[in-house]
Amino acid sequence: MEVKSYFSEEPNAIHVESHSDGNWAWLRKNIQEETVETEEGEYVQYSCDEVFFKTGATEEEISRDFNAYYEYGREWTEDQEEPSIEERMSATEDAIAVLTDILFGGLDV
Repeated sequence: MEVKSYFSEEPNAIHVESHSDGNWAWLRKNIQEETVETEEGEYVQYSCDEVFFKTGATEEEISRDFNAYYEYGREWTEDQEEPSIEERMSATEDAIAVLTDILFGGLDV
């Protein structure tokens, strides 16, 4: 989900924290410095569009494909988890088996 966020200091475009259940990532776009006037005076704040999601990806991987991860974060919900390594391996093995049947199914080797 995308939200509008505000900071007292300029935020990084990518912030990743490691936790026992994977990495938590905050991605920020359209970071802008704003001067805010109040009765007490003026202060500077930073506004941005921000998404949050849990991931197995590292900060380096996210930075290589920032826009794709940002779009993933827009759609991510708390009960939506990335597939585990085991689930990914199983899906890859299934795809290889299907491709092998397609490519070599009719051949005697």
